[in-house]
Amino acid sequence: MALLLTLTKLTPEATKGLLRVGPVAREQYLRETVTKLGATLQSVYFTEGGDFDIMAIVELPDELANLPGFSIAQMLATQAAGLYASWRAIRLYTPADVQAALAKAVALTLPGSNA
Repeated sequence: MALLLTLTKLTPEATKGLLRVGPVAREQYLRETVTKLGATLQSVYFTEGGDFDIMAIVELPDELANLPGFSIAQMLATQAAGLYASWRAIRLYTPADVQAALAKAVALTLPGSNA
């Protein structure tokens, strides 16, 4: 499983719709939509004073997380629907994930260095 932090800026039309249905109903809609993908919506937060309106943490099965272009395809599909003005997905790693990756990392040297 992979964790994604998603950051969303709503369009004005989506904001109007959110005010009509309410944030709790929208959270339920997001949860149902994510579940249809085989993923899990861990948490949703509305943000204040930043570049994004909604932050969510989504747990994706590996087959989706490792599917080339999945995040881009999802972003394009939601932006085309007029829901998001902008959207970002940031993959999250646990300290154990990073430690395991470091064990396989290859050190690079600067061009022209003697190392």
